Amino acid sequence: MTTSKRILLGEICQFIYGDNLPEVKRSPGSIPVYGSNGVVGLHNHSITDSETIIIGRKGSIGEIHWSNVPCWPIDTTYYIQQKDVNCDLKWLFYILKAIDLKKLNKAAAVPGLNREDAYLQIVPNLPPLDEQKRIAAILDQADRIRRLRRQATQLTDTFLQSVFIEMFGNPLKNPKGWATTCIKDIANIIVPTRDKPKCFDGQIPWVTLPDLEGIFIRNARHNLSHENAQEVGNRVIPEGAVLLSCAGSLGQVAITARDVYANQQFYGLNPKNEIVGPIFLAYSLKMLGEEFFFRLAGVSTIGFYSKEKALNIEIMFPPNDLQDKFTKIVKKTIAIQQEQYEAERQADQLFQSLLHRAFTGQLNIQEAVV
Repeated sequence: MTTSKRILLGEICQFIYGDNLPEVKRSPGSIPVYGSNGVVGLHNHSITDSETIIIGRKGSIGEIHWSNVPCWPIDTTYYIQQKDVNCDLKWLFYILKAIDLKKLNKAAAVPGLNREDAYLQIVPNLPPLDEQKRIAAILDQADRIRRLRRQATQLTDTFLQSVFIEMFGNPLKNPKGWATTCIKDIANIIVPTRDKPKCFDGQIPWVTLPDLEGIFIRNARHNLSHENAQEVGNRVIPEGAVLLSCAGSLGQVAITARDVYANQQFYGLNPKNEIVGPIFLAYSLKMLGEEFFFRLAGVSTIGFYSKEKALNIEIMFPPNDLQDKFTKIVKKTIAIQQEQYEAERQADQLFQSLLHRAFTGQLNIQEAVV
């Protein structure tokens, strides 16, 4: 492999401050406007000249985005163009992902990234320019496979939402006039503790928002024992219950395939009768949409709604035979989706492995991604 050298990030690139562009000042156009989380709108003018790396500075700090076209990064971001670097820009994009700038957050109240801290990060492997381009091409190919796998998963979920609308209509409007009921009439609500367990050494999943995959829970990152859960007063959420997020990313739902514990971002809805089945309940809540739950939270500055508000959410309940028909469609589709999740997981694992090897100088540029 070609000889490489270690160098500081600040020696090969310059982070430029994005520029403020409130929504009211944007004009109709096709130029993407980027915030820390990605595209936040469109405008008719750009402040970059070519392909651009966008880096989250405030809010979602350290998030890395790529724009194939000139764009407008707003003032919650930094950006980098080819003229601001002494390396291949796409190679740098992947190296920034590997460095993980999120770890540099120093602000307690409002997360923020200091570019001087970023400049001190070591790039342990700086290959020649032609090798950088070949490494970037390999990573591009792996990333494309990963994104295609994710898109397939998302299309499956979109299909199920379309089936729900076709069969039952929009739950916000109930155009088919189904009978309705409140959550409190069909489910008991379980409120997890706000105290984080002291240790994770058991076999029972402790679910957080990143552990949700569609309406199911992928392998949770942490597991508890009953003893550890009881220490902080956490109550088990049984198999067949519905998790509903009440803080953070509002309105996320999942069905428990086994007993779980959950953090304070969820309520557990345990059906107490057969009026509404768990899969139909999960999709009914999911189809209400994030905006509904933000309105439910009202003026709450932390994006939270109470147990009482959750209990009074109104749910339509069509005849059980129609619910059962929808449930069967979901189960058949989910079987396919589980295969898609596994393919997505493997593609992501491959990408992360290649990324690590590129960052540490161990990636063979003759490798091909199949």
